[in-house]
Amino acid sequence: MKAKYRICYFETLLFLMAAGPASAQWVSAKGNLPAGTGSFMTMDAIDEIVAVCSGRLVSGSLQDVFMTTDGGTTWNCIHTAPASSEGIICITLSDANHIWCASSTGKIYGTSDGGTTWVKQFDDPTKTTYMNYIKMFDASHGIAMGDNPVKTNPALFLKTTDGGTTWLSMNTTSFGGVSSNNFYSLCFLDTVTGYFYAWDGTNYRLMKTTNAGVGWSELARPTMGGIYGITFYNVFIGICSPASATPQSISRTLDGGVTWETNPSIHTGVASEFDFVPGDPSKVWMADYSKLYFSADTGRTWTLQMSTKIRQIVWKTASIGWMCGAGEFVYRTINGGMPTSGVRTHTQPLEYSVDQNYPNPFNPKTVINYHLANRGRVILSVHDLLGREVALLVDEINDAGSYSVTFDGSRISSGIYFTRLSIQPIDQIAPFIQTIKVVLVK
Repeated sequence: MKAKYRICYFETLLFLMAAGPASAQWVSAKGNLPAGTGSFMTMDAIDEIVAVCSGRLVSGSLQDVFMTTDGGTTWNCIHTAPASSEGIICITLSDANHIWCASSTGKIYGTSDGGTTWVKQFDDPTKTTYMNYIKMFDASHGIAMGDNPVKTNPALFLKTTDGGTTWLSMNTTSFGGVSSNNFYSLCFLDTVTGYFYAWDGTNYRLMKTTNAGVGWSELARPTMGGIYGITFYNVFIGICSPASATPQSISRTLDGGVTWETNPSIHTGVASEFDFVPGDPSKVWMADYSKLYFSADTGRTWTLQMSTKIRQIVWKTASIGWMCGAGEFVYRTINGGMPTSGVRTHTQPLEYSVDQNYPNPFNPKTVINYHLANRGRVILSVHDLLGREVALLVDEINDAGSYSVTFDGSRISSGIYFTRLSIQPIDQIAPFIQTIKVVLVK
């Protein structure tokens, strides 16, 4: 009778072993970067070959800037912060020679020779002691933003037209002098049009400029409350997340911020990073410091893609993307981040586990994710309150990686069930067993 209840719908997340670009999703581009206990906080890229990233390899150490010109196989340190108290908050580049860094001490550094020499382009502690954002649109034109030392005074917005040789202060009127969340709360579409979630120490407002920060107008805010991360695809389409993990929701606007639509989301942490795929605003990627998600409908619904701590996502074309995060992770995709068969992820978990299903309660389908640190035999089954097996979802050998199964409960009655994951690792005697409770409500 067991075959009667065998699941009919499931997709397995295959751990990808760098088989080649034709089948790649997100693949590790860490290359020769040394192992450590730190995190990469920010990155940028030109294409699938040239990229820069910055972070601390060891917590409390000096922050380094690394560059690759071979797609992540080899990384070279091209800059080191002068003190452990100075971090690189945001990094940008226009080509392999021209790179800029904004620091946690309010400075802007620039290089025009690929990092061989650096020039301190901006340093004025009377205007800012913390730089949140920098974005160069070519080798000459760019925007930067720093917190005002006095929160109630206007935030510092800088503009350059000569590659950073001079940075001109633009803003005199913006409400609030502080970014609510580093570069995650800012987005400039070009050198004149930008969005800023501002804080004055007490109140928050969502602001828009159409003249490089000289003047600002206030936009409507989503009903979900405070904003943590925000980005816009164009002057009409934007997306943002709440400032807390609850409620789990994402808001989007299709009319330039006049109105916002808030939808429930599956993310479990505080979503901070978003990036639209160039040329297609329906495709959006999101990170919440613990997982990576993808939306194919402009943020209305989401699917889990990876379980890893992503700090920044950078899309250059519809197929080329990069991202970095905690544990010195750097990933790259050259096929749009989506697999060529199945729905899968490229991440090797450090432990065996099964995630709570989503949604829960469910009717009639729910998704169950599980993770293997090493190759082993996996049995994933569903049981009723009497311990009887009502569905066998997986019974096979799996390689190390993260997997996902869709359980269809249309053939069983409403009630409480238990999903049991049993993994017999190839290199261990004792099996790993974990059970979660799932609720089917029809």
